Amino acid sequence: MSPPESGSPGWAPGQGIRQDSESEAPRITQDDDYVEPEIVRPVDLLAPQPRCTQCHTNVPKNGFTGLCRKCLGEPVPGGSEYQVRSVPRNRPDGVKNVGEFDPGPNGSKEGAVMHANRLGALSRSESLELIAKRKPEWRVAGILSTDDYGVLAGPKGVGKTFALIDLAVAVALGERWFGRFDTVRSRVLLLTSEDSRARLWRRADAVAESLGHDPADLQDWLFIHPFSFSVVTGLPTLEAELATLDPGLVLLDPVYRYMRGVKAQLFDLGPVLDPLQQTCLALGAPLVIGHHYNRQHGAQREERLSGGGILEWARLVITAEAPPRRTGDEAVTVTFEITGNSLDPMTFNVRRCVVALDDSPDPELSYSAEVIAEGTDAVRAKYITTRERVLAVLPTTSDDALTIHEIGDLVAHDDTGKGGIKHDNIRRALNRDLEGQVDRLGDRMDTRWWRVNEPA
Repeated sequence: MSPPESGSPGWAPGQGIRQDSESEAPRITQDDDYVEPEIVRPVDLLAPQPRCTQCHTNVPKNGFTGLCRKCLGEPVPGGSEYQVRSVPRNRPDGVKNVGEFDPGPNGSKEGAVMHANRLGALSRSESLELIAKRKPEWRVAGILSTDDYGVLAGPKGVGKTFALIDLAVAVALGERWFGRFDTVRSRVLLLTSEDSRARLWRRADAVAESLGHDPADLQDWLFIHPFSFSVVTGLPTLEAELATLDPGLVLLDPVYRYMRGVKAQLFDLGPVLDPLQQTCLALGAPLVIGHHYNRQHGAQREERLSGGGILEWARLVITAEAPPRRTGDEAVTVTFEITGNSLDPMTFNVRRCVVALDDSPDPELSYSAEVIAEGTDAVRAKYITTRERVLAVLPTTSDDALTIHEIGDLVAHDDTGKGGIKHDNIRRALNRDLEGQVDRLGDRMDTRWWRVNEPA
């Protein structure tokens, strides 16, 4: 079918446009072929919106990926029904966009040529120009830069959300993360639906106070959204939020609550996270997501991250592990391991203590966190044996000798973060593995032990 002549019935203003009725969307003609998108409807802010390939603004949700009506020279009908929002073009002068026309002779529409789709690869000078506008910088020195994105994962109850809140507050205040790693102060957007708004801000305030700040110092630096939404269908809404707040760091936890609309959710994480990550990085905001371990106990840390493609997607992988908390314990030792494309593997232990200061449903909190071991010391703590742990807590004189029960309490709170040891295993270590290095006095349940030789 050939396009209609100018002035004939069905002709609409603009190059190669035919509109047979008011209820039908315009059709673009090129090489005597028509492209028929769906009927134009008002914009749904919770649905993905394609962009005009020339001006890079949003167009109504209709699957149309060519030019918008404005770029075609047509009036935009419906007034506010058709919402248009500008986004960065990031294209140097002279680089043609998809669907852009070169005018015909004397600027006429006749003989105009539409450019075919292209990737838009840039050469060196154009690339350096874009890089200079937003140079990479650290958010957490030596760990997280504005070019990075990754995951913080661990088993349920290990304190992932607290670790992310600690990271958010440290960056928002420009203080050291866990009192150890320098940060560059930046605005932070924390998207977490793990708890109520009141409890999340209680935690953030407690972390700020532990860093020596008044919680009011977080104003206009930390923003928390405590409700889940779909990053698949709601990406334009998130884009608008990012454009308004202009954060330097985006944290999302837990990721599965934001995956509504994804078929076989946990098996498609990598591909689904790509658009979200690219949206954040375009604004110079690294993205870190919180994620749960699966139930493969005993497997290596990488094997316990659920979701296909997530390890391949992430440039930075942070895992947190801790022993089960004992009744009455206020402190817990968490072992963090960090790996990345451009990082040397890093391991460190953090002793974290959280205490509720009253019995109300929304109590004020006392919080502290410090790195107690790192590098080889932290790695050694991870692989330390029962024998070594028992020997380390034993006194060197008989006057201070300990019972099995007392040894067990000390071991459970040692710096390894590995938790308690069964009394039978402690007895086995004392009677067999530590023969010649320990001595005892008393009989049966009243037996007390001490160390007679320094450990080899």
